[in-house]
Amino acid sequence: MKIPEEFSLLNRSFSVAWMDEDTHLIAQAKGAASLEQGRVLLYPSEHREDLEHTFLHELIHMVFESSGYPELSKNEEFVDLISGMLHQYMRTKKGELE
Repeated sequence: MKIPEEFSLLNRSFSVAWMDEDTHLIAQAKGAASLEQGRVLLYPSEHREDLEHTFLHELIHMVFESSGYPELSKNEEFVDLISGMLHQYMRTKKGELE
């Protein structure tokens, strides 16, 4: 799975950047999403699957917040469940129908 440098949701652009060490230590998180700033931050990981899952986790936060469901975005267990299932789908899909 390729992690984008930017993406759009509901005609709004978002950037993806690396989280610095200070932000990582303060937030104690592998990632962060800010609808107001239009940005997703990811802390570098040696494990590609962890990084992919973290990106999808932050993406799901942005999807819920930008579509008017901020209460769903605050439910970390639900966000992690949805992002984990999406990650599994993306890593295991095979072939394509024509």
